[in-house]
Amino acid sequence: MHTHSNGTYNALHPRHNRVGAWFMGPKGENFKYMKQYLDHIIDEHRYARLAYYPKDRAFITKEMQTSPNFQEELTDLDRTLKTLSRFLAEHSTPCWSPRYNAHMLIDASMPAMLGYITTMLFNPNNVATEAGPFTSYIEKVVGLQLCRMLGYNTAEGTSEPVAWGHIACDGSVANLESIWIARNMKFYPLSLFNAMTPGSPLFFVADTFEVTLCTGVKKLYRDCLPWELLNLTADAIMDLPTRLALQYGISSEFLMNALDPHLIQSVGKDSLERQFYFKTPKYMVSITKHYSWPKGAAITGIGASNIIDIPVDNSARMDIAALDRLLEQCLAEKMPIYAVTAIMGSTEHGAIDPLSQVCKLRQKYQQRGLSFLIHADGAWGGYFGTMLHEPTRTDKSVDPHDGYFPELALQSYTQNEIRHYKYADSFTLDPHKTGYIPYPAGGLCYRDGRMRHFITWTNPMVWKESDGDDGMGVYGVEGSKPGAAPVAAWVAHEVIGLHKHGYGALLGEAAFGAVKMYSHWVTMDIGHPSLLVVPFNMLPAEKEGADPKAIMDQRLFIRDKIISRDNLELVNDPEASALLHNIGSDLLVNAFACNFRINGRVNDDITEANYFNTRLYEELSISAAEDTSRNKPIILMSTTLAQSKYGSCADNFKKRLGLAGEQDLVVLTNTVMSPFPTDHNFSKVVADAFQEVAEKVMKECAVRNEVRPTKHAFIVQGTDTLYLVYLPMFHMASYRHQLILTADIPHSVVQKCNASRSLEPNSVFTICTAEPDEIPRMLRDGVFKAHLYRGTPSPDVAPFVGGFHLTNVRAVVNRPLHPRYLDLNYPQRMPFYLYGSLEEPHIDHILLRAPNAMITSSVCLRLDSSYPRLDFNKTLIAVMDNVYEHAMMPLRPGAAPVGFVPGATFKVSIYSPANEFEGPNIMSNLGSPLNTGTITLTDNLFVDSTMVNRDPGRKSAKDELRVSDMRTFDMNDTSHSHKHSKRASAYKGWKEAWESALEAR
Repeated sequence: MHTHSNGTYNALHPRHNRVGAWFMGPKGENFKYMKQYLDHIIDEHRYARLAYYPKDRAFITKEMQTSPNFQEELTDLDRTLKTLSRFLAEHSTPCWSPRYNAHMLIDASMPAMLGYITTMLFNPNNVATEAGPFTSYIEKVVGLQLCRMLGYNTAEGTSEPVAWGHIACDGSVANLESIWIARNMKFYPLSLFNAMTPGSPLFFVADTFEVTLCTGVKKLYRDCLPWELLNLTADAIMDLPTRLALQYGISSEFLMNALDPHLIQSVGKDSLERQFYFKTPKYMVSITKHYSWPKGAAITGIGASNIIDIPVDNSARMDIAALDRLLEQCLAEKMPIYAVTAIMGSTEHGAIDPLSQVCKLRQKYQQRGLSFLIHADGAWGGYFGTMLHEPTRTDKSVDPHDGYFPELALQSYTQNEIRHYKYADSFTLDPHKTGYIPYPAGGLCYRDGRMRHFITWTNPMVWKESDGDDGMGVYGVEGSKPGAAPVAAWVAHEVIGLHKHGYGALLGEAAFGAVKMYSHWVTMDIGHPSLLVVPFNMLPAEKEGADPKAIMDQRLFIRDKIISRDNLELVNDPEASALLHNIGSDLLVNAFACNFRINGRVNDDITEANYFNTRLYEELSISAAEDTSRNKPIILMSTTLAQSKYGSCADNFKKRLGLAGEQDLVVLTNTVMSPFPTDHNFSKVVADAFQEVAEKVMKECAVRNEVRPTKHAFIVQGTDTLYLVYLPMFHMASYRHQLILTADIPHSVVQKCNASRSLEPNSVFTICTAEPDEIPRMLRDGVFKAHLYRGTPSPDVAPFVGGFHLTNVRAVVNRPLHPRYLDLNYPQRMPFYLYGSLEEPHIDHILLRAPNAMITSSVCLRLDSSYPRLDFNKTLIAVMDNVYEHAMMPLRPGAAPVGFVPGATFKVSIYSPANEFEGPNIMSNLGSPLNTGTITLTDNLFVDSTMVNRDPGRKSAKDELRVSDMRTFDMNDTSHSHKHSKRASAYKGWKEAWESALEAR
């Protein structure tokens, strides 16, 4: 029984009240408090300036302030700010609204925002302590706070290593730093080996200095093989300088000078690889990796090609069995590994990799001689550690018996992996994501703070001995860095709290909101005649392989028992809570895709499903500068599951959508970071808005996929025997044909056409059906009524010859252009159908992939050999040997393929087709050419890259009716050819409006 109506309890609950105080509010509800704090901040900052040598004279006098010049500048500032504010309001992402469900972006918390603004006025630079003394200290404090949140030890004097962390500009730079660390640590033992060789400064320790290998065996350092040194554990590597100092009394300065000529930072990794002659080390990360990983590998010189992608399972989590196989292979081949990275919350799926199992695998392989670092990319997932942290005695008092446990919004698997955060050697976080901190604020933490010394760079201008441990600028990639970012994080940490009743409560409410949205996605299409919505993450019943009835029962339970209830009710309902605990993604990101039915039949074509989801994304995203949020009732993100990467994971998702094929799959994602969607069941408002847009876009899909009578047009070729080359369209079912016909045409029509062409050889003639018709009917009955047009048909142009019948209609080529018959890739060389006769041959470009260009022409054919004689009783294939279609396509919207003009000559090889015309892969197994020669294009040439690729489904209903009534082919009109041209003009208008506003200030 429901004890509270939708969300009412949340709005009155003490925990939710606290969360409400942390944000400015989706409707600016807390702006009055924000103004009060800003007034206070400005006043305090003014006092700070007055307090510094208060007897100094004023430099900006009242006389200056009242001068016309001064006032003119203020007026200009006023106008500029007002113009900027207006354009920002119209063209910014409304990340503060619960309707925003796209990127990992949300309204920054009020404590963080105020902390940033307060500090920004002082403009501290944490590159050096002297440029930001207080903020450098705060950055150190924040780094330690983050370490404790992850479970790292920060207490001195224990047996555990002491952790260390710092703020970077973002997660990408933090990931880059972790790669840099892994590279330097991998090669450090080799550098030390070189420093111990005869004649080197450390040669005196070579006879006695030992090291413990990753297998546990002790060995004299100088006797170690390169493979053994490349596989020392992280602890063993970090102990090396300390052990040298303790065992031999070596000073840190002596050691640094001894090692410097040999370090990878000095000689580069290529030199060490050549000297020690080992295989190029690899870096392993799952295929869900952020783009910063190949970028970081490129920057550090590791090379993006040395990133090994680890496959994922059906939940987009790292396939641990696949990792095991890869590690086994590397061990067998003596292939060193820099590190294995586990993704703690993937950008596109919110998936958490099995970090716990990665740790176990490292232990397993260390016993066999293979060791590597473990990095956790928790740019998204790091702050979820707070959901499992109890408050400390120093945290502010919170009622522990409020009946709400944020961890219940997390799956058991997720909780277990979060508890293993502390075992990663290094950890990337993004306070500007789930820390709700303003940009830029990434972060990197080390389980053992000594790791940072492997990338330390000092400069006497920015670092002084007196800086000690408070100097943050010598570590990491960045130079100058804002002191405001760590202060923003510190204020938020202090006010909100890095525990389950602080950030844990905030993220817990967001997690409940994500589960609520998942519940809408998984139930939205129940009973719907046309719409299919399938979440990427499977229901428990699906994972268990249950029958369709059991799966439907689970969906109905979610619809009836979860969607309409508030968080506390769900927690207090054991059955609902148990299911809630096991549905949705690992962390807040719901990937899903849509499909549709037409006349009760589920679309099984991936291209059409991709079109549907792409159009949904275009309708529900701010993806161009001219877009505004005011007509976007929900804002989503889109991504692609690449078949080559996701393999069986993509196959499984396609199957659940009713799809089959090898194409990549377009997927939508909604990310819930706001704590407010569950208030008054606002999630339902958002879901209903999505469904309304989906139903509108489905009508476009129907236009594309419903075969209905329409008018068809053909290019006329030949003089003796006429050939009719169909004008196709990839994106409308009624026109998805590559069709070449012959027919019996009234002699008077042929005569009139030939007479006109003799006077104007470059004129194009088309035959168009007189009435709406269907291609199958025309071929079956072999007859249709038509008009002949000079040029391409248009509603306001009279036929050249009207109202005649074609009889004995037969197909020379009849190939469907439905996506299932198209190839995945463009062919290397450009193929054409060759037909007609040896005396009067014609060609038509074979359309193997969309988008493409229709190229059809009568030609002059010159063969290199007269034998064997070509048999034109069947259609041949002519391949242009020097035209590389895979390099030419796709064309720019509206552009024509280069070089196809009358008089152009091409070398060709001529084949007899081995396969039927349908496809795909009709170019495979062509065998040896029948003949070779050249083809020269004549004046009777027709090229189109606009209409063939046109997408009428995007046009208004009025235009759709016009298309079905009378297909038009105005080849000079490209306004409808592609969304890019519309966007270009729209962007131009937006830009001109901005420039006009600036001029009018």
